[in-house]
Amino acid sequence: IHAEPPRRQRQVMKEILNAARRDPQAPCLQFRHDDDDAISVDFIERLRQTLQDCPGLVAKSKTLAVDFNRGYVAELGAAGIAATEIHRPYYVASLGMYVQGNCPLTIMNFAHEKILRFMPTVTISDAPMFVRSHNGFNDSRQKKVKPVPVTPIDDALAADFEARFALRQDDVRRIFAAKS
Repeated sequence: IHAEPPRRQRQVMKEILNAARRDPQAPCLQFRHDDDDAISVDFIERLRQTLQDCPGLVAKSKTLAVDFNRGYVAELGAAGIAATEIHRPYYVASLGMYVQGNCPLTIMNFAHEKILRFMPTVTISDAPMFVRSHNGFNDSRQKKVKPVPVTPIDDALAADFEARFALRQDDVRRIFAAKS
């Protein structure tokens, strides 16, 4: 845990991200992650591979976004996981960014849905890469957020959630049942 006095979140995070770079002269990969969301177990591998697949674009860009735009909105509770698959471009849950060496920009310099205005982007849609949880105690239910209808997942999708996101239906039920 890294404690900071109260300040604007984006500024604090930019400072923390840049301070965490082991070698500021070397390129780095960054992503944002909310504590109530999940990324696929191969997210980092896929982010690295996507950038390796784009050497020309990487070579001439100080920053480059990688948008994995396929995933799920899910609600978790004592009954288990209810979800629906979505395609959402530039969603914070599975958006990565390449930063060239000696560049002080971070993923926190950009609003996720506006990042495409400031740098080249590569979009990959071949597999679900995120689970965005909706619940009553975080920013996923802010005013003006359009409700997303979800349905209980079946056994096949439960197996996919476990394999892709390490989210186990039985664990979700047990944890939420204990809170009741």
